[in-house]
Amino acid sequence: MAPLACLILWGCSLTAPWLAGPGLSARDAADDRVLTHSAVVAASLTDAWAAFTTAEGLEAWGGMRVLALDFRVGGTIETSYDPDARAGDDDNIISRILSYEPERMYSGTFRMPPQFPTAREEGGHWSVMYFEPVDAGHTRITLSIYGWGEGEDWDKAYAFFEWGNAYSLELLRLHFAGEDDDADVSGGGNGSGGNGSGDGGSDGDGDGDGQATQPRPSDANTTGEPDAPRGADVLAEYAATLGAAEANLRAGDTAAAWRWLEAAPPTARGWEWRHLAARADVSTISRAVHAGAVSGLECDAASGLIVLASADGTASVHGESLERTLSVLEGHEGSVYRAVFRPRAAGSERQVATAGQDGTARLWRVDDGALLNTFWDHDHPISAVAFSPDGALLATSSYVRHRDIDPPVEGMVKLWDVATGAETMTLRHGGHTPLTQIVFTPDGAHLAASTWSSRVYVWALDRPEQPRALAMSTEDDHMHLNDVAISPDGARVAASDDQGFVFVWERESGATLWSHDQHAAAAKALAFTPDGRGLVTGCHDAMIRVWDSETGDLRETLVGHRGAVGALDFAADGTLWSADAQGVVKSWSRQGDRGWWDGSGVAKAFSLAFSPADGGEARVCFGTFIGDEYSDGPQVLQLRRLADGEVLWTSPDLGSFANAMAWRPGTDEVAVGLDDSRVELWDVARGERVAALEGPERQVSCIDITPDGALLAVGAYGGGVTVWDAETHAVVAALMHDGGAVEDVALSADGSRLLSAGTDGSVRLWLVDGGAELLRLTEQVGWATAAVFSPDGRQVLTGDQHGGVRRFDATTGTLRAELAGHAGTVGEVAFSPDGARILVASRVVRLHDAASGRELLTLRPPGRYRAWECEFSPDGETIGWTEWGGPVSLFRGTTWRDWSTGR
Repeated sequence: MAPLACLILWGCSLTAPWLAGPGLSARDAADDRVLTHSAVVAASLTDAWAAFTTAEGLEAWGGMRVLALDFRVGGTIETSYDPDARAGDDDNIISRILSYEPERMYSGTFRMPPQFPTAREEGGHWSVMYFEPVDAGHTRITLSIYGWGEGEDWDKAYAFFEWGNAYSLELLRLHFAGEDDDADVSGGGNGSGGNGSGDGGSDGDGDGDGQATQPRPSDANTTGEPDAPRGADVLAEYAATLGAAEANLRAGDTAAAWRWLEAAPPTARGWEWRHLAARADVSTISRAVHAGAVSGLECDAASGLIVLASADGTASVHGESLERTLSVLEGHEGSVYRAVFRPRAAGSERQVATAGQDGTARLWRVDDGALLNTFWDHDHPISAVAFSPDGALLATSSYVRHRDIDPPVEGMVKLWDVATGAETMTLRHGGHTPLTQIVFTPDGAHLAASTWSSRVYVWALDRPEQPRALAMSTEDDHMHLNDVAISPDGARVAASDDQGFVFVWERESGATLWSHDQHAAAAKALAFTPDGRGLVTGCHDAMIRVWDSETGDLRETLVGHRGAVGALDFAADGTLWSADAQGVVKSWSRQGDRGWWDGSGVAKAFSLAFSPADGGEARVCFGTFIGDEYSDGPQVLQLRRLADGEVLWTSPDLGSFANAMAWRPGTDEVAVGLDDSRVELWDVARGERVAALEGPERQVSCIDITPDGALLAVGAYGGGVTVWDAETHAVVAALMHDGGAVEDVALSADGSRLLSAGTDGSVRLWLVDGGAELLRLTEQVGWATAAVFSPDGRQVLTGDQHGGVRRFDATTGTLRAELAGHAGTVGEVAFSPDGARILVASRVVRLHDAASGRELLTLRPPGRYRAWECEFSPDGETIGWTEWGGPVSLFRGTTWRDWSTGR
């Protein structure tokens, strides 16, 4: 893999919990905008210092070229991953040394990468690096960065560096550890890599341009696939590639994210990898259709067919969803630039027109691909074709060269009678520039064309001698426009160019309605949404962006393409289709299983429970209240279908908050612990309360049920734990966790043992039959807030008030590992159903590999609050949690769905 060491030299600090362990610890300090991370490396103080302050040291582990290194106060360090880079290049990584004490610390300023222009211009940030000897052969390195600004650009830079530096430090650790290092950095587990599949945080690679550096050939075998996992070193590689992929996703570079995902060891990929891959592609259909770039795409509203034009020299016509190919149109020499359907009367044959690099426009029959006619066969490429709305006229755009004028190029549009093939009109604009795209207004009375000269020309076909020029108000009068679009009502004209500018004009008056240059790369394609309220742009950076067509505000960004998006169109049902430079065609829709759930009426949630994996419809139940404030509405249970979030049932007012909840396996019963000390069982399918158990003396804090649904345990803030037979409702055991409130309870799978976590700082292991205390775990700091058995019952996982997460042997109580890096109170810990992953809710939600403790994924709650309760669904593919005083959220596949706002 290509390293990210340059990020460290940019001065960025680290927060990447997958580096955490006995020799590695992390602190999430996002609240005060300081990133800090420390790692212990197997190097002497002298060697660790040299790894950052000498050219030989940097190049040995960083995989970069050192272009300049003047290690003194005021001196600079300049590096690059580009083998052809020269000193002074804009993308180089440059830091300036402010101060240093040999083999102890140095501080410096650094230049932000160019993809964060606001942060780069504002500056004001600096970094500090400390070196501390642990023993003769080990050194702790601590990195911090200060001076973060405010705003979206700074937030993206923060996320970019957060994971990139983490990867760099892990790379340094592995460099000094040697190729045979198999140590378990978490302090426990076998380092085998488990089944990890994580999706990582969000990170860049630090190559200066926001593009993740391609993995080196040595990182793959001769088949082109990454080597199979071999212990902790491969798990480290896996976690690192996920971190880099996530970083690039947060920076908006999906193409780079995909390069890192593809570099992840295939046999280590699991839930996390699939999650990241889903985040990197939110399209509903994706098919590689052409061998060359697809530059033209049009949907036929009448038939539902799609036609594509490609650089491979062909056009193709496809049925709905691209599942079948009706015809391949072959005959052009060179690229086919555009392909459009001819509007047709009922019963007439389906036809397509194409424009090619070979200087011809051609008319084809769809059903058999037969060539029907050729228009304007000459020496210069035809850039575009368009049919009039009635299908009677075909417009073609190209240019001619003159010997007697300067400049010698004259762009023009020709109109043809489709039935006879005769030329009916030539449209000139008086300028000397080629045209790029043409489009008729919906009424057929006007035609617009984009040019290479920062202008769009609009002709009224009944008076074509004086076209209106719509000029982009840019300093460059020779901006290459890529596309032009007209709104469904014909009132607005939009155009985009190679510098990322988008302009929207009022067609009749020529007034500019709005414009911006918010694209990070060339805007290649345009399309108005069917209702005219949105404008969609396809960009060279592989992104699709949806804008408010009236204000220019960004509504949405669609990720998934890996090549430049060169063509867009909407189908009759509102589905967006797009095509890219790699020949891939995608569709995008808010229908289906993408989780576009409506969260109206849900304000805040306090507990949740997934339905058992019994083969029935997956559901989730949560305790919430209706209204904007606590006092506004009733406290209720709400049942929703997991597939689409549809509300299936809402309970009557419970009269108190549902602090805790658990679904009884094999039934439709949900056990609910209420803030007023009641314990109730509800049949959520019938919508009935089936039992009210005699609750504890004080409020219920926690609930657990055995996997067979036989036993129900409830903990209370008064320190009591009660265990019931869930069928007969008889009390099986009553325990007292003296010394404070019980924050969490957990039953072993066989129901023989019980864990209780208390505010006295202990986690206690009890024998349910007889109530004997078997173990007392006292390593927690402050309150013990969470405890759970592993699915096999051999391990105990605990959380505490100060971010501590520890794993113990469930028989002996021996501490096996600590998972560092969690900030603030740990609300809950959970094992995945297969025991391979650990979920921790604290300030954020983090997913760890259970065997090694390495972090695989960070999920940041969408609300303003810290994560509190967290759960895996029974199939392990959905994570749900509540935020303290905030909404309930589910994370499955691609995006957050916050039910309080319907986002």
